[in-house]
Amino acid sequence: MSRLFVIGALLLAVSACGEGRALKDDPAYHLYQIGGAVLGLDLLSLMSTGKTLDDQFIGAATDQDCSVVRASKGGPYCVALATPVAMVTLTTYCYRTLSGRASCFTEPVPGDEAGYIGSRTDLVPAP
Repeated sequence: MSRLFVIGALLLAVSACGEGRALKDDPAYHLYQIGGAVLGLDLLSLMSTGKTLDDQFIGAATDQDCSVVRASKGGPYCVALATPVAMVTLTTYCYRTLSGRASCFTEPVPGDEAGYIGSRTDLVPAP
Protein backbone atom coordinates (compact mmCIF):
# COMPACT_ATOMS: atom_id res chain seq x y z
CA MET A 1 0.00 0.00 0.00
CA SER A 2 1.10 3.53 -0.54
CA ARG A 3 2.52 5.62 2.23
CA LEU A 4 -0.13 8.27 1.69
CA PHE A 5 -2.87 5.71 2.36
CA VAL A 6 -1.13 4.58 5.57
CA ILE A 7 -0.69 8.17 6.73
CA GLY A 8 -4.35 8.91 6.02
CA ALA A 9 -5.50 5.86 7.95
CA LEU A 10 -3.28 6.74 10.89
CA LEU A 11 -4.58 10.31 10.91
CA LEU A 12 -8.14 9.02 11.01
CA ALA A 13 -7.25 6.67 13.87
CA VAL A 14 -5.64 9.48 15.87
CA SER A 15 -8.52 11.87 15.22
CA ALA A 16 -10.18 10.63 18.43
CA CYS A 17 -7.45 12.31 20.46
CA GLY A 18 -9.39 15.55 20.65
CA GLU A 19 -10.17 17.86 23.50
CA GLY A 20 -11.49 16.32 26.69
CA ARG A 21 -14.27 18.87 27.01
CA ALA A 22 -15.72 17.95 23.61
CA LEU A 23 -17.96 15.39 25.28
CA LYS A 24 -19.22 17.94 27.77
CA ASP A 25 -19.79 20.74 25.26
CA ASP A 26 -21.15 18.75 22.32
CA PRO A 27 -21.73 14.98 22.68
CA ALA A 28 -22.29 14.58 18.92
CA TYR A 29 -18.79 15.90 18.23
CA HIS A 30 -17.38 13.12 20.38
CA LEU A 31 -19.23 10.55 18.28
CA TYR A 32 -17.56 11.95 15.15
CA GLN A 33 -14.19 11.48 16.84
CA ILE A 34 -14.99 7.88 17.71
CA GLY A 35 -16.23 7.25 14.15
CA GLY A 36 -13.00 8.64 12.72
CA ALA A 37 -10.91 6.47 14.99
CA VAL A 38 -12.88 3.33 14.14
CA LEU A 39 -12.69 4.12 10.42
CA GLY A 40 -8.92 4.61 10.65
CA LEU A 41 -8.45 1.35 12.56
CA ASP A 42 -10.73 -0.40 10.06
CA LEU A 43 -8.56 0.81 7.18
CA LEU A 44 -5.38 -0.28 8.94
CA SER A 45 -6.87 -3.72 9.59
CA LEU A 46 -7.98 -3.97 5.96
CA MET A 47 -4.48 -3.08 4.75
CA SER A 48 -2.64 -5.48 7.02
CA THR A 49 -4.97 -8.52 7.00
CA GLY A 50 -7.30 -7.97 4.05
CA LYS A 51 -10.25 -7.97 6.47
CA THR A 52 -12.14 -5.24 8.29
CA LEU A 53 -12.65 -5.22 12.05
CA ASP A 54 -16.20 -6.48 11.50
CA ASP A 55 -14.85 -9.36 9.40
CA GLN A 56 -12.44 -10.26 12.20
CA PHE A 57 -15.19 -10.15 14.85
CA ILE A 58 -17.80 -12.08 12.84
CA GLY A 59 -15.21 -14.64 11.75
CA ALA A 60 -14.14 -15.24 15.34
CA ALA A 61 -17.76 -15.49 16.53
CA THR A 62 -18.80 -17.97 13.81
CA ASP A 63 -15.45 -19.79 13.53
CA GLN A 64 -15.35 -19.08 9.79
CA ASP A 65 -13.25 -17.03 7.39
CA CYS A 66 -15.29 -13.90 6.64
CA SER A 67 -14.25 -11.16 4.22
CA VAL A 68 -16.17 -8.20 2.81
CA VAL A 69 -13.54 -7.95 0.06
CA ARG A 70 -14.35 -11.49 -1.12
CA ALA A 71 -18.09 -10.69 -0.97
CA SER A 72 -17.62 -7.51 -3.03
CA LYS A 73 -16.01 -9.61 -5.77
CA GLY A 74 -19.04 -11.92 -5.96
CA GLY A 75 -17.89 -14.63 -3.57
CA PRO A 76 -19.47 -15.73 -0.31
CA TYR A 77 -19.01 -13.49 2.73
CA CYS A 78 -18.05 -16.38 5.03
CA VAL A 79 -16.45 -19.70 4.17
CA ALA A 80 -15.53 -22.60 6.42
CA LEU A 81 -11.99 -22.60 7.75
CA ALA A 82 -9.67 -25.15 6.21
CA THR A 83 -9.16 -28.14 8.47
CA PRO A 84 -5.55 -28.47 9.57
CA VAL A 85 -3.64 -31.34 8.01
CA ALA A 86 -1.71 -33.65 10.31
CA MET A 87 2.01 -33.42 9.56
CA VAL A 88 4.78 -35.92 10.27
CA THR A 89 8.54 -35.64 9.95
CA LEU A 90 10.22 -37.67 7.23
CA THR A 91 13.98 -38.08 7.16
CA THR A 92 15.65 -39.11 3.91
CA TYR A 93 19.25 -40.34 3.66
CA CYS A 94 21.03 -39.59 0.38
CA TYR A 95 23.91 -41.52 -1.18
CA ARG A 96 26.08 -40.91 -4.23
CA THR A 97 25.53 -43.34 -7.13
CA LEU A 98 28.01 -44.55 -9.74
CA SER A 99 26.59 -42.09 -12.30
CA GLY A 100 27.29 -39.17 -9.94
CA ARG A 101 23.67 -38.56 -9.04
CA ALA A 102 22.08 -38.90 -5.64
CA SER A 103 19.65 -41.58 -4.52
CA CYS A 104 17.67 -40.98 -1.35
CA PHE A 105 16.08 -43.54 0.95
CA THR A 106 13.91 -43.39 4.06
CA GLU A 107 16.31 -45.70 5.93
CA PRO A 108 20.12 -45.49 6.11
CA VAL A 109 21.86 -47.97 3.80
CA PRO A 110 24.15 -50.13 5.93
CA GLY A 111 27.72 -50.48 4.65
CA ASP A 112 27.61 -47.50 2.28
CA GLU A 113 29.17 -44.87 4.53
CA ALA A 114 31.62 -43.81 1.79
CA GLY A 115 28.82 -42.75 -0.56
CA TYR A 116 26.79 -40.98 2.14
CA ILE A 117 26.06 -37.36 1.15
CA GLY A 118 23.72 -36.27 3.94
CA SER A 119 20.22 -36.42 5.30
CA ARG A 120 17.22 -34.15 5.14
CA THR A 121 14.21 -33.91 7.43
CA ASP A 122 10.96 -32.51 6.06
CA LEU A 123 7.43 -32.02 7.36
CA VAL A 124 5.04 -33.90 5.07
CA PRO A 125 1.30 -34.59 5.29
CA ALA A 126 0.52 -37.74 7.26
CA PRO A 127 -0.56 -40.73 5.16
